[in-house]
Amino acid sequence: MSLYAHFDNQDGGDVATNTGWRHFCAWVESLDNAENLRHLTEYGWSQDIPVVTSELLDALGSGEPSSSVAATGEGLLGKLRDNADATVIVISDGTTHEPEIIHKPGAGANA
Repeated sequence: MSLYAHFDNQDGGDVATNTGWRHFCAWVESLDNAENLRHLTEYGWSQDIPVVTSELLDALGSGEPSSSVAATGEGLLGKLRDNADATVIVISDGTTHEPEIIHKPGAGANA
């Protein structure tokens, strides 16, 4: 299974396999001064594409990531640059989920 980028609800293509994304996230977690990039990996979205792009570029320039993590990062960097005018990036597994309607106990279906 893969993870995909979406920019302003437009498909941005695949980012990584689940394993590749897990390794990338672990590397991001180890970085200093990458709060917005860390937010993207932890929560799966960001509204600050220019800052995420800058943080990722700086981190990749550090020479610290493994070759597979660097490949994931460089692929993501390319997508961020290609969609620099977007306002939101979302990373997901590409599936959509219908909202679940939860009723309070004893309230009945019309409550």
